[in-house]
Amino acid sequence: MKKSLLLLAPCLLAGCATTYADPDPAPMAMADAESMPEISVDTMREVTRVLSSDEFEGRYPGTPGEDKTLSYLVQQFQQVGLQPGGANGSWYQDVPLVEINATDFSPLTITGNGQSMSFAPGSDYVAVSYRATPETRIEDSELVFVGYGINAPERGWNDYEGID
Repeated sequence: MKKSLLLLAPCLLAGCATTYADPDPAPMAMADAESMPEISVDTMREVTRVLSSDEFEGRYPGTPGEDKTLSYLVQQFQQVGLQPGGANGSWYQDVPLVEINATDFSPLTITGNGQSMSFAPGSDYVAVSYRATPETRIEDSELVFVGYGINAPERGWNDYEGID
């Protein structure tokens, strides 16, 4: 479970304009957009320069770069007097993350009528799922191999035509 800032970057940028213009700003309560300070070009450049520096290691979720980024943003929010808006007074809210990558595939095993067949990933079968589950089981189901078909209506060809 990773954490994400509850507040948005425009709040940071609006607040930073105050930070750089006045090193000791009075605490600001969140108000309507008309009462928010203007975002200066210098502020946008500085925040972009800092967050895009090598120090933040790309800011990728789940890395030390993410932790550094979140700490920087919280520091900026605190400097302009913003208050946390998360549960229990936190600057963060929990955001579940799942990484799905194309490594470490298991063989596809098919069992039926007392026999078992195994297929190697990549060469014998290709399967993709965006579900975060360690294993998928399909039991008591028929299996039909359709093959490497072509569907080219512009050529009047459809290897799948009539297959149920």
